[in-house]
Amino acid sequence: MLFVFYHYVTVSNVYFHDHEKVSLVGASDENTQDIGHSRVTYAYNFWDNLNSRGPSLRFGTGHMYNNYYHKMGNCINLRKGAKALVENNVFSGSISKALYSVDGEGSAQASGNDFGSALNKINSTTLSMDYQYTLKDTTQVSSYVQSNAGAIL
Repeated sequence: MLFVFYHYVTVSNVYFHDHEKVSLVGASDENTQDIGHSRVTYAYNFWDNLNSRGPSLRFGTGHMYNNYYHKMGNCINLRKGAKALVENNVFSGSISKALYSVDGEGSAQASGNDFGSALNKINSTTLSMDYQYTLKDTTQVSSYVQSNAGAIL
C-alpha cells in the first residue's frame, strides 16, 4: 500500500464551475495517516455554480482566504478532526451551508467573512499559519477573484 503525505499545498486563482463535487482532501474516513500531514491553502479561487466540496477536508489543516463562493450548495466542510483558518471569503447567491462539519468533528477559526444568508455552523478553534500573506477586504474579493481566477488570455 502506498501512502502519499502532502504538506503545504496551495490552490489559488482557480475557476471551479458547473460541477457536482469539487475538491476533497483526505480520501476516506479511514486515512488517519493524514493527521498532522495534509496542509492545504485555498486563496483567490472562484467557486461558481457547484454542489459541494469547496473544499471538503478530512483530518488535515486548511487555510481558506479571499475566495468567492457563488451559487453553491455546500461550501467548506471540515470533518474527521480537520481544522481551518477561514478568512475574508465572500458567499453569495443561493448557498445552503458556507462553513460546517457534516460529522461535527471539524473546527474553524473564522473571521472577516461575508457569509450573506448562508449557514455558518461549526465548532470554534484558535489557529494561525506559519507563513506570510495579505488579506483583501471582503468588499474587494468578488471583483478581484472574478477578474483573476482561471485562464487569463
